[in-house]
Amino acid sequence: MGNRDTLIKARECAYRLLKYRERSEKEIRDRLKAKGFAANICGNVISELTEMGYIDDRRFANMAAENIIKFHPCSLVFVRLALRSKGISDEITDAVISDIKDSYDEHGTAYKLAVNRAGQFSSIDPDKAKQRIYNFLLRRRFNQEMIMGVLREIYDL
Repeated sequence: MGNRDTLIKARECAYRLLKYRERSEKEIRDRLKAKGFAANICGNVISELTEMGYIDDRRFANMAAENIIKFHPCSLVFVRLALRSKGISDEITDAVISDIKDSYDEHGTAYKLAVNRAGQFSSIDPDKAKQRIYNFLLRRRFNQEMIMGVLREIYDL
């Protein structure tokens, strides 16, 4: 198969990936490499798609951050880590987090999550419930100070 045919197949593969949802440059590159396309072919396809506006890491990062916050309430640290795991550069990640920071109530989110969990754990020992809520919020990457403050608010510690 010629280089031109390979390029066309790689482009078609990338289009199929983008048809389902927005993706980062790294996600497209990784998927094309996994399909066996050479690095130079991947680079050419990504350059074309970026020029055409089909791949835009800033747009992807904004959308991904909004979805994470909406469907998986968490701390901004969690959002930052999720964006980095998708191959978004530190520069873009910092800009997106900065945009979100002013309008996102991290403490309010932690409080709502904790109240919800406290309701689920109402039938178990309060100390055990506090520990489970603490661990849950810690997994969502809220800082220890915020978690303890939320637990104090809920349990009047």
